[in-house]
Amino acid sequence: MRSSDNAATLASVVVLTGVQGIAPALPEIRDAFGLDDSGTSLLTVGYLMAAALLAAPVAALADKLGERRVLVTALLVFGGAGAVVSFSTGFAVLVAARTVQGAAFGVVMAVTVGLTGKGRDTVSLARAQSVRVIALALAEVVLPLAAGALLAIASWRFATAMQLIALPVAVLCALAVPGRAKMPDGEDTAQRGLRPAVAALRTPFGFAVQVPGFSRFLLKFALLTYWPLLAADVYGMSAWTIGVVLSVTAVASIVAAGLAPMMIGRRHTAFVTLIGLLLAAIPLVLMPAAPSTILLCALVVTCGLGDGLLGVANNVSASMAAPQSGRSAFFGITGSIRNLGKFSALAVIGGVTAVAPLGAALALVGVLGLASTGIVPIMIRGQEPMPP
Repeated sequence: MRSSDNAATLASVVVLTGVQGIAPALPEIRDAFGLDDSGTSLLTVGYLMAAALLAAPVAALADKLGERRVLVTALLVFGGAGAVVSFSTGFAVLVAARTVQGAAFGVVMAVTVGLTGKGRDTVSLARAQSVRVIALALAEVVLPLAAGALLAIASWRFATAMQLIALPVAVLCALAVPGRAKMPDGEDTAQRGLRPAVAALRTPFGFAVQVPGFSRFLLKFALLTYWPLLAADVYGMSAWTIGVVLSVTAVASIVAAGLAPMMIGRRHTAFVTLIGLLLAAIPLVLMPAAPSTILLCALVVTCGLGDGLLGVANNVSASMAAPQSGRSAFFGITGSIRNLGKFSALAVIGGVTAVAPLGAALALVGVLGLASTGIVPIMIRGQEPMPP
């Protein structure tokens, strides 16, 4: 991989400290500030809302100013806000810092996914995106463990201080990521950014690639947030067993992401998207009828396989759909749509469980995931044939 791909992957991993790295510390933060559960939720809701709402307009600046400048700035803001979080003594300041940090997180994720594999052929692009997905999956396993270890020997402020790693990574990205490319004759900066990104989004292919991205996070967050409740309440699984199953699921996702480039090289990217959607959605449909704990766990691990395939395939498809003059803005919009999938998982299951069992709510999410496979034919028509 190129140094710019490696730097972009590292940057995307580092900003996960803002969610996965802080999650184990939330109970201590709640107690330290005397919060209730709703107050504690503001630390995450504000973070995710800022990421969803501000990623597109801020990432659009990368199309005009260059990816390096915006990425480095976002990393510095993320790390600086992390310092405020670690030393904050007032809850209002803490929420404000988390919100600013969430915006920086959204920008980093948008810019780095567009930067990874940029300008390469489809298979090389898939390999670069595969490394990125694998790195993120590993971080989702390692960061909570690292935060938990710090909490065992020190206060929550040391756990949140992991976010300061973004500062040296910003320096690394400043050295490894190329500057803004020279604009073609006749093009000015006014022609770059949100306008071409929105135009690409309005095309059948540009719209179609958003659907699997939305569905991936709808399915993933429904599983991660609510499957443990089903496993504990209905199947009597212990917290330790649930954790083991989720860890194995993360490993399955990593394995699938590693295999995705080979599959994309042999088949159409949309075909891999279809397989990923099916593997991620069908287990949720079947979960309420799982006759045993073993089968239930197998279904969860299968979801992990689908998520790994879908993560790589959807990033490759989005890279194909992104316009050169609005690439970062397009991925900013894409990131916002994916974050909407996360919120939708909470909204759908929260609404359904008011009138039906949790298993039925998970099954409904699976049905929605299966329905999204109807977009695949549009993706096939929009993509160029794979080289032999």
